[in-house]
Amino acid sequence: MNTLDILSATFSLARLDARQRSLFAAVDSDLVLSFARYAYKECRGTPAGSVALRDLFKHVELRDLSLSDWITQIVEVYQWLEQSNLTATLSDITNYVSCACSDADSQSRYSVGWYLENFGFEKSMKAIPHT
Repeated sequence: MNTLDILSATFSLARLDARQRSLFAAVDSDLVLSFARYAYKECRGTPAGSVALRDLFKHVELRDLSLSDWITQIVEVYQWLEQSNLTATLSDITNYVSCACSDADSQSRYSVGWYLENFGFEKSMKAIPHT
């Protein structure tokens, strides 16, 4: 299964242009699978998914990070939230990564993980147990 097939189970890809599709196609399929798995519940068949992808690409265009780097850091935040029994929206996670990257650009190169451990995630919510 290729990365676009994996993504299409979670997001409506109709709004992605050819460049955005090719950027996703270049990302490691295991990484895309992790990203899609975490985003599935929030984004599956909802406008939130389209908005979150649009916002992600806006951030990608503004920062000197590849889409693969963005997704790696987003998955890292999702994993931290999961281990902390918390949850957050993909848009909030993307904004968090953007702020951490912005601060890292202007100062020393702290990782997103460092920011999570030292500052937490203000917009997180308690996770609802799966039943």
